[in-house]
Amino acid sequence: MREDGKSRIIYGDAPFIEDMGLLTTICLLHDEVLLFGSGTLNEEMLRYWDRQDAPPEGERSVAERMLETLLPEGVVSFYSPDDVRAEFVGSGDLELPGIIAVEEAVRDGKPSFLLRTNNDQLNHLSHLLLQGMAGETMTVSSLLRHVSMLSAAWSSSLPVVGKNSHFSLRPSTSRVSEVTTFLAHRTLQRLALPELLTYEPSDILEARRAFKSELLEYRDGMRELVWLLHQKIDIEREFDDLVRHCDVLIDSKVAPAVSQLERAIKSYESRKLRRILKLTGGAALELGKSMLTGGLPTGLMGGGSALLKTADGLETRAPTMQIASFVYKVRTAKS
Repeated sequence: MREDGKSRIIYGDAPFIEDMGLLTTICLLHDEVLLFGSGTLNEEMLRYWDRQDAPPEGERSVAERMLETLLPEGVVSFYSPDDVRAEFVGSGDLELPGIIAVEEAVRDGKPSFLLRTNNDQLNHLSHLLLQGMAGETMTVSSLLRHVSMLSAAWSSSLPVVGKNSHFSLRPSTSRVSEVTTFLAHRTLQRLALPELLTYEPSDILEARRAFKSELLEYRDGMRELVWLLHQKIDIEREFDDLVRHCDVLIDSKVAPAVSQLERAIKSYESRKLRRILKLTGGAALELGKSMLTGGLPTGLMGGGSALLKTADGLETRAPTMQIASFVYKVRTAKS
């Protein structure tokens, strides 16, 4: 999170995101997603096209659609190594313990290079750099991208996410921010993945505009749930158990709240209630809004309040219901 309140996150697996479910998740939950390449955007796109099989006529990849729609809007940003040096102050000061030197070599009759290392001195960051985040075979190009990306992550203290990874090189003392981000991502992916996969980049833009207030409540609800996690485990140290405890929390608290909200909304769509609400004109629309914002419009109170008994017990300000409201909207936005 920046001083201006903007939520930024780094995508670490590759220069471009090619999984629509992951793209939708991080673009809905964060103001800006940072992408990193080993060269300029044009150079990276040329390498990308060289690696891809020719798509069916008229079809474009997720990465191409992402760049066409989300890059101009500032939802995603692309950084070359030169951009990193210019924008991320201090990124060149990152130390890499255990990596001693780069040496020229010949392999299979071709010029190559080798990194000379001291394995006893390698730390987590050095291992990340040498192995890559997605387990890919490292090349000079991918090594340069990793150096730029990790340098930016270190100097900015921004979290890094990938398909199967989520970490921060300079985490907060309490780990609350990092765990909140992880739980927010995991909740949406576990409870709304089929729907997330159907989004298009234009849908992401529309949803970001439409769900602004719900997103703020979703984040607030997540922070409250992290407090519940804190009662069970030491979130500063017990990282091995964190995923399991997060999943238990999602399955036992959030998923039931989403189901409860869905049942409550369906009950208001019953034929009997629709007939009665016709007497109040646009009240049906206001009622639908109230279910997702946590309050009941005064125009529906009074004589008609007895009809709202179907919502008894639905604690719309509880953290799980704040989270459920956002998940529900994401799941039903395209239906």
